[in-house]
Amino acid sequence: MKRKILGILLAACMAISGPAAAYAADNLAEAAVESEAVAPESAVDAEKLAEQEMPAGMSLSLEKFVTTCADPMRSSAETGEKLAGYGEEDGDTQEMSSVEVNDMKAFAAAFKDFMLRRVSPFEILISAEVSIANAQAEIDALMEEIQRVIDEDVVAHTGKPCEGDYLRYQWGGYNPKVAMENLVPTDTTYIVTVSNKFELDYYSTAAQEQAVTEQLGEVMVGLELDGKSDYEKVKAIHDFICRNTTYDYLEDDENVTQFTAYGALIEQTAVCQGYANLFYRMCLEAGIDARIIGGEAENLEGRGLHPHAWNIVKIGRMYYNVDVTWDDLTVEDDPAYGYFLKGDDTIREDHFWSEEDRAEELSSAYPTSSEDYERSYYDDYSDDEPSFVRASLLLGGQIGVNFFLKLPEIAGCDYEDSYMEFIVNGDAANVEKAFYNPEFMNQDGRLYGFTCHVSSIQMADPIKAIFHYTVNGTEETQELDGYTVEDYIIALPNIDGIEPEAFELANALANYGYHMQRYLSEVNGWSLGGEDSAHVPVTSNTTVDYSGDRLNEITLHVDPSFVVRQRSADIQAISLSLRLDSDISLKVFFTPVEGYTGAFMAAINYDEPKEIMRSNGRYCVTIPGIWAHRIGEPYIITVTTAAGDTELWLSALDYVGICLQNSQDQLEKNAMAAMYDYYEAAQAYQRTLPMPA
Repeated sequence: MKRKILGILLAACMAISGPAAAYAADNLAEAAVESEAVAPESAVDAEKLAEQEMPAGMSLSLEKFVTTCADPMRSSAETGEKLAGYGEEDGDTQEMSSVEVNDMKAFAAAFKDFMLRRVSPFEILISAEVSIANAQAEIDALMEEIQRVIDEDVVAHTGKPCEGDYLRYQWGGYNPKVAMENLVPTDTTYIVTVSNKFELDYYSTAAQEQAVTEQLGEVMVGLELDGKSDYEKVKAIHDFICRNTTYDYLEDDENVTQFTAYGALIEQTAVCQGYANLFYRMCLEAGIDARIIGGEAENLEGRGLHPHAWNIVKIGRMYYNVDVTWDDLTVEDDPAYGYFLKGDDTIREDHFWSEEDRAEELSSAYPTSSEDYERSYYDDYSDDEPSFVRASLLLGGQIGVNFFLKLPEIAGCDYEDSYMEFIVNGDAANVEKAFYNPEFMNQDGRLYGFTCHVSSIQMADPIKAIFHYTVNGTEETQELDGYTVEDYIIALPNIDGIEPEAFELANALANYGYHMQRYLSEVNGWSLGGEDSAHVPVTSNTTVDYSGDRLNEITLHVDPSFVVRQRSADIQAISLSLRLDSDISLKVFFTPVEGYTGAFMAAINYDEPKEIMRSNGRYCVTIPGIWAHRIGEPYIITVTTAAGDTELWLSALDYVGICLQNSQDQLEKNAMAAMYDYYEAAQAYQRTLPMPA
């Protein structure tokens, strides 16, 4: 994808949004599960089961499967009344949907499919091979595994809006009826086929669920969540439910839809379970992970504990508690936020998880924060795609712009191989690449940085930043076009908390770029401004006029201390130059005497000497990456030739002083004076920084 963004400021909000994506909801009526049909080797009439050869005194029983599962938010008495008649003779006459499977995975899929389509009653036949010698124990284990699959796998959290907790909390319970249909003996085993018949107590019908799906299709589009952060999405969902659902005080005990998303969304009245179900489904529809928590809470009116349901939802790397019900009940009109994105330390003052085993499972897989969520600038940017959020200046050994991006978790995306391309002033022939480094982050650790280096004359040149990343094997891009160093400098006065020394340094940098542009354009013969200009001219009103006393003051202050302490007979001449790119590099040229053919070794500050090769009749020793506040720092260069050592003490500031005292070019003098002002401002700013530990 490509998106053009006009610009960013250091601490300004930049909303990135786009057209709302069309909402595609699951169609429950079309849900289908593929199950393998089991064809027994030889069918055995159930009435003749006793005629099969079995070990003496042995009879096979299915009595292990007798549990009734009930909704944890309702008492067993409430659900038991609705299921009491199942399994009696009149229940056997009901029309029964049936499917055959031969493993637990298919059993779970079939059971879930019946639930999604709100089918009841239904039958699942499962065949298994058990050893003759240990038949009863293996059948008992089979029954226990079926029980576990129904209680855990069928309602396991999958991230799909209509599954997981949405199913767990939208049915009152089931009461199984099991029977052995076939028993086929082989030499050492039985092939046993077990009939599992269920009647489920659903709180909503398939038609009602379809109505929820259709209505949510409109609601989710209307909320305009596309391009928003997870925080903004969760808040929009929370506020929608608070504004459109009224709490039901269960005056009508037979109206079970109050426990459902249908009640909360369509009928617009529900109890806590309906609130939590709708919040869960809407969050998952929006691509945000959430769970439903069943437990107890202190009554808002102070009348002790009562059954209650709320949610946890993922923001960033952690989950936070949200109780939409109580935020709706505590005010009459607008939503409250007393129970919105709360940490465990806050929520546990009056909410308690009653399902200990599940609570331990959830806490491990879905870690909740102990502290409340604190909203920040980070929440103003999308969680659907990478976003350019902030920029800062790099003023170390090089001049550059740090671009900081929010890189949200996206399914199928791994940022490990992502990178940034930087094109300065449209120069596609000199593209700089910066690769993702998980350790390069901003101060609060939320944004990932990529650096574009710029030269002293590129202060106003527009930077095009193109971020490349991959989603499910397809490369995507996100772009920012037109940001400049000058943009940052102009925006700086509007940023809170900036020290005066930082203002002075930024202004000195702009002044340095302004005068360097004019001097180097004269030297190199290129123009400033216009369609074919090499660079965009700096226009900031921070530039200094060096035609008067300021230039004389700097010239007198900068006294070159360039010293040649000793010089071998092999060196005929020594000269200096500065390279002004993204960094400042001091170059020292040594011209040997005519006919010299020996080796030339050089060392900086007494480091290990290295051999230097001659180029255009001279040897060049370079001191690269000089920081702005170290322009006056002295370096010692030692060169060794056949006749002995030559030693120099010098700094980049010596070059500045030599030019100021000897140059006849006013533009060159202005550029050197601007470099000195840049150096002094960098020193002043450096003194405000904390000393390293």
